[in-house]
Amino acid sequence: DNRPADLFATRALLQRPAAAPNLQAEAAAFGELSKLLADDPHAALRRFPEVALHLCNAGSAGLSLLRSNAAGQAVVHWQAVSGALASRQGIDTPRNFSPCGLCLDAGATILLSRPERVFTYLRWPQPLIEDLIEPLQDGNGRPLGTFWIAHHDFKICFSANDARIMEQLAIYLVVALK
Repeated sequence: DNRPADLFATRALLQRPAAAPNLQAEAAAFGELSKLLADDPHAALRRFPEVALHLCNAGSAGLSLLRSNAAGQAVVHWQAVSGALASRQGIDTPRNFSPCGLCLDAGATILLSRPERVFTYLRWPQPLIEDLIEPLQDGNGRPLGTFWIAHHDFKICFSANDARIMEQLAIYLVVALK
């Protein structure tokens, strides 16, 4: 295994100070998403990364879905992306060699520190300092993809509160995917 020992930073989430949750903003966001889910689920899928970006004060956010490419290989397709990496929407990354793949393998929320050290194809002008990734699974536990947020600034880090928000959003997102 050639991964840096500090690639997985998930345990750090519990030790970091977290700002008090903005429950009013969260309630408003979930209310908006609930209405969108009822009225226009397709628009809701595009809105989830924007909401995560706002609620978690992230630099980028995205919905990545599992699919097969033309060669029949499993890939993770960046379906909806907001923030600094929005221009990357529509790209595919390998299922078996990607941050999203690591999250799907773990079957749980993960936090990666500077993932471009391993996944060199992620070296873009906007560095990925932290990548908080939530797996998306159907009711039978079958993986559908991932929901993620990223920081591009060394002075900012995610907290357990961000992980909580992402886990809650992921529940709604799976409903939108149905």
